[in-house]
Amino acid sequence: MTKKHTLISIFAGAGGLDLGLELAGFTSKVANELEPHACETLRRNKLLCNLDESETNQFIEDALTQKCYKRLSELEKRLFFKRLKSHNENEKFLQECQIIEGDIRTIDSSKFKEKLEGDDLFCIAGGPPCQPFSKAGKQKSLDCTKNGDLFFEFVRLVKDLNPNWFIFENVKGITFTKTDVIYQKCNNCNHKSLAPFETRHISLSDSKCIKCGSDTELLTINERGGSLKIIFNEFEKLGYLCSYKVLNAADFGAPQIRERLIIVGSRDNLHFKWPNPTHGKSCSKLKQL
Repeated sequence: MTKKHTLISIFAGAGGLDLGLELAGFTSKVANELEPHACETLRRNKLLCNLDESETNQFIEDALTQKCYKRLSELEKRLFFKRLKSHNENEKFLQECQIIEGDIRTIDSSKFKEKLEGDDLFCIAGGPPCQPFSKAGKQKSLDCTKNGDLFFEFVRLVKDLNPNWFIFENVKGITFTKTDVIYQKCNNCNHKSLAPFETRHISLSDSKCIKCGSDTELLTINERGGSLKIIFNEFEKLGYLCSYKVLNAADFGAPQIRERLIIVGSRDNLHFKWPNPTHGKSCSKLKQL
C-alpha cells in the first residue's frame, strides 16, 4: 500500500497552502485556524466539491443574493462562478481534512493526534502571523506580545507529533529584522550558546554550561536576522535538519511578486532539494545552461 503523505496545517487561513500541498500529493488530515469565517470557507469548499449540478446551481443562486455581488455585471457573475460549475472528480480537495477552529495556544497536541485516526504524520505546515516581522508592521519580532511567540506553538506541535518533515512559511523580514538574541555565556570556558526561547523573559541565573558545568551569565546581542537564528535553534534542538530560502511566487507562475521565507526541516537528517524557478528571467538563464 502506498504510504500517505499526511499533512497537518496550522494557521491555515482559507486553505491556500493545503490546496498547493494536496496538488503536490499530500493528504490534508487536519487544519487549524483561529478565524471563524476562514474555517467556514474551508468547510464550504469541502462541501462544494461534492454537489451535483442542481445543488451547485442552487448554491450559486443563494450566493448571488449577497450584497458583495450586487455591483457585478451578468458577465462578471458568470465568469466568477464558471470554475465552480466546471469542477470535476479530479478536483476534490480537503476531503479527509477535519477542521479545528480556535486559538492554537489553547489546543492540546493530543487533539491533533486523535484526528489523524492512526495515520503516521508525514508533515506539519503553516505560516504563523507575520506582522511582528513584516516591513508593514512594527517589526517587534519575537518580542511582540500579541503574536511574536506563535512560532513556538509550531515548535510545540513538531516536538509532540514528531512528523517526518515540517514546512514553515513567513515573510522574508525574519531574515533581516533585528532581534535581541540571548546567549548563555560560561564564566569558566567562555562557551556561548543560545538560551531556550521559553525562558527568554525569565531569569537563567542558575543555569550551567553545557560543556563544563560551570555557572553562566546572560549575554544579549541585538542581531540582524536574530529571529531566524532563534527559530532555527528551536527546531534543531528537536533533531531536525533545517534549511531555508526566500522564494518569489512569480518565479513559479503566480501572477504576483510575492516573496516568502520558507524553512524546511527533516527529522531523518535528509537534505531538501529546492525547486528551480519555472518562470521569469532566472528560469530562462537555467534553460540556457
